[in-house]
Amino acid sequence: MKLQKLFETPGCNESSCPTIYQNESGSFFIQGYVVAQDNREGANIPEGEDLVEVPKEFLEAFIKQQTEAVS
Repeated sequence: MKLQKLFETPGCNESSCPTIYQNESGSFFIQGYVVAQDNREGANIPEGEDLVEVPKEFLEAFIKQQTEAVS
């Protein structure tokens, strides 16, 4: 499966910043900070899945970029 980078944290010069990818079938993949077990209260994460955190501003900037691309 090949992933295409759609968006990364503005100003990020490292490979460890939140990033959004998409594959050939259109699925999205989010790279973020793994949430520690003691901070998952209220989340029911099944086997094979994980919970990641990305900053609000990151998602807002991605949505803005996608909206402007369509306009």
